[in-house]
Amino acid sequence: MSTGTSAWAPPAGGVPPQPAPPNVPPYGWNPPPAGGAPGPLQQGAPRPPKMWLWALITSILMVVAIAATAAITYAIAHSAGTPAAAPAAPSTPTFTAAEQADAKQSLCQIFDKSTAGQQAQGGVVVNGQPNVPVLLRKLTGAVSIIQALVPATPESVATPARQYVAANLNLMNASLGQGSLDEIKQLTAATNDATGTLADACGLPR
Repeated sequence: MSTGTSAWAPPAGGVPPQPAPPNVPPYGWNPPPAGGAPGPLQQGAPRPPKMWLWALITSILMVVAIAATAAITYAIAHSAGTPAAAPAAPSTPTFTAAEQADAKQSLCQIFDKSTAGQQAQGGVVVNGQPNVPVLLRKLTGAVSIIQALVPATPESVATPARQYVAANLNLMNASLGQGSLDEIKQLTAATNDATGTLADACGLPR
């Protein structure tokens, strides 16, 4: 039998002193404030909300609501107090009978002078070449009639005058643009018809 000291035996001199346990209150007990009774421990209690944040959000919502209400009220009052204006109808200028007669006379005189003796100068093409004097006279006559067309010109004269100008311009373009003989003949016939129509409107002989 061994006389040595066992590994499980307490050290010589007795049990070593143990440190005193910290002064921890028992579970479920809070140390009372000075001069008060102990109270239960509050574990996991919710934190109180930040009241200033809710007050700020509420104030912003109230300002937005007041501004929106004021804007809607102003829009309703403005629309009710200002009725929508009806679109203005375009005014048609009116001219006296004397003004229309003067405008007709001026245009017809220009037409008469620009066409007098024109047939004796031949067609717009002679020997396959443009007849420059005739074309120039047609051009100056068309320009003069366009300038004589004023708002006071009655439509009974203005409409055939526009047709006469268009027919002459088409004929001149074909003559200067090397149009075919058949095309020039057709345009010449259309120009003669337009000339006769305007002469009738002006009360002039064809």
